[in-house]
Amino acid sequence: MTEDSSISESRCINGVLTVRIEGEITYYERHAFKEKLTELYKNASASWIEINLLNVSCMDSSGLALLIEMYKLSGGHVNIVVAPGSQPARIISRANMASFFHIRYQE
Repeated sequence: MTEDSSISESRCINGVLTVRIEGEITYYERHAFKEKLTELYKNASASWIEINLLNVSCMDSSGLALLIEMYKLSGGHVNIVVAPGSQPARIISRANMASFFHIRYQE
């Protein structure tokens, strides 16, 4: 992760690991995010992961690949929180992945 990209919050409540990502999820950050998210998920013994992308300013296909990797890790138990019309929401929609994840739109 770069200085401007981070996991700003993570907590596990009732088997749901909630993480808030800030900054960018691009080719340059994906590997570090994958390592950290995998570690958090395994250590939390969670059954679901909720990934909050409200503060993500840029996400490319590598970011989408990261979401798919988390989908596989959790056995398909992934909630994605995005703002309507945001850059992450648009790339998920353009890749026709909106029905693949559980999407929650929030302002």
